[in-house]
Amino acid sequence: MSFNRFAPAFGAALLVASPAFAITVSNRDAKEHVLTVDRGMQEDDTRMAPGTSVQVDCPEGCALRVRGSGYDRPAEPGDRLVIDRSGLLHYADDLATGSVRTGAPAATK
Repeated sequence: MSFNRFAPAFGAALLVASPAFAITVSNRDAKEHVLTVDRGMQEDDTRMAPGTSVQVDCPEGCALRVRGSGYDRPAEPGDRLVIDRSGLLHYADDLATGSVRTGAPAATK
């Protein structure tokens, strides 16, 4: 059997599965914020207008922070985070359930 025969099905499976591997961040604040994605040796900033969401590609996991908030949130593929009305970054599940996720925010550099 040839790999080429299965390539279209494999490609379709990747397209369907890819959003599950992204991290979603939503800005629920009325202000614009700058989201920093820290991948260790590389940091990228994204401006987020009020009410918008972005998907962050971090297959190995990364740290996220809102500029000026003073702390990082570790995130892994599939996580959903929210910038709240005070400009702080929270795990979306924590806001819905009131649960506390294990692990304290990482210190910033």
